[in-house]
Amino acid sequence: MLPSFPCPPLRHRTGAAQYQVLQADRRAARPAPDPRRQVLGADHADTLVSVVNAGVLANALGHYEDAQALYKEALEGFVKKLGTEHPNTIVTSGNLGDSLRKSGKFKEAERLLTEAYESCVRLAGPDHQ
Repeated sequence: MLPSFPCPPLRHRTGAAQYQVLQADRRAARPAPDPRRQVLGADHADTLVSVVNAGVLANALGHYEDAQALYKEALEGFVKKLGTEHPNTIVTSGNLGDSLRKSGKFKEAERLLTEAYESCVRLAGPDHQ
């Protein structure tokens, strides 16, 4: 079990902070330290949620390539860690599909969005709202 003192600040690390790390990586051409990855590990579910949050911010800012790279990273981690039918995996797949649609990659977007929709119906039922 991790000591309690590093966890609260890491839990509150926002997608904006994660996106700043991505931008710093780009400017410095070398990885910036990411405390969440260092403490929890790159494949920890909380780290992956942080990566998704950064993707949401990048997508909202219209930085679709950045968003797609972040969503793909998180999606691979979620599939490996939680499986294809976990809600985090499904939502991230839908987010990636939405970003692909916004950037004009309609064929790939349609596939991901359809898969995400079908998974939701399968898990929650067709009458779920």
